[in-house]
Amino acid sequence: MASRPERDLWIDIARTIDAAGRGEQQLPSLQQAAHRQGTTAEDWQALADTLYALARYGEAANAYARAVDLVPDSARNWAGLGETCDLVGQREEAINAYLRATAIDPHNGAVWSNLANQLWYLSRYSEASDAVSHALELEPSSPTAWMRLGNIEASLGHLEAAGVAYDHALQLAPNYATAWLNKAELLRFDLHRYDEALPVYDEALRREPTLARAWTGKGDTLLALKRHEEALAVYTMALTLGDQRARVWANQGVCLWYLRRYDEALAAYQQAIEIEPNTALLWKCLGDVNLSRQHWRAALQAYEQAISLDPLYKDAWRHKIHVLLKHGRIVEAVRTLLHGASVITEHQLAAESDVQGHDPDKRVTPRQ
Repeated sequence: MASRPERDLWIDIARTIDAAGRGEQQLPSLQQAAHRQGTTAEDWQALADTLYALARYGEAANAYARAVDLVPDSARNWAGLGETCDLVGQREEAINAYLRATAIDPHNGAVWSNLANQLWYLSRYSEASDAVSHALELEPSSPTAWMRLGNIEASLGHLEAAGVAYDHALQLAPNYATAWLNKAELLRFDLHRYDEALPVYDEALRREPTLARAWTGKGDTLLALKRHEEALAVYTMALTLGDQRARVWANQGVCLWYLRRYDEALAAYQQAIEIEPNTALLWKCLGDVNLSRQHWRAALQAYEQAISLDPLYKDAWRHKIHVLLKHGRIVEAVRTLLHGASVITEHQLAAESDVQGHDPDKRVTPRQ
């Protein structure tokens, strides 16, 4: 067992190294201090802070959890636990930690803002709105809180209020690239004002040229404007910068398909399917590309896969029937038509039956 002076020595060594900015060298000393008998919440907090600074968020979360086990009334450590859980995608755990922090210290606007953000991610918009209101009461000059208010208002369908909130964030912090991005997304996705959205994406990228999501959003805007060559170049940049989502590969495929670069479009859709193999739309689009390449058997297989994933996908049924008719397989086309109509009709009848049998006093309401 280490004596208290020995344990304190480890803490002092760690702080000395920390003062020199050498987090990696500090870490073994802190780990020694935290794992010896007689450890304190302060030891675990020091270890957690260092792990956080080193971007080792999962380990930091565990250390903050040990700290709050020892001293449950530390708002600082509950907030640290919330931030680290947030960074490893444990949103419910983050919310619970932030709630504990705000219960102990209700006067920290940043914690309320972080809580609002996590609630928003989980579509708990009413609770998120309350939390961000607390944040702005405490810190009315926080551009982050104003931006998050914009996100919440947009999700609630309050689009004008969302725009006002984003503008307020940008008045407070004109170089806030994420606020420019979210304003651009509002103009593109919610308001379909594509020509206005483009220069706003450019404002975001002027401030943060490596912001991959801004490149993706700009690509989506150019695609909506049917500027396919430009959109293709922008999607390529987004992918290069790390936005490897299936939808980015798929939209690159759309551009290539419109430009009649079918082999490249095929490769893009295959990349998208590798990421999301159970998305019927991607298989249907793969079928369309194969059809354009005159590979009709491959097209049929892709349409059949789309239908197996989503039996109600009318376009996949239609395109499959089109291929069968085009290649003289008339009997099979008729059978496919009848089978597809039967599947879709049965679903519609089942849905109507569910509505007719619904008890309005026992409705299930979505989480707000």
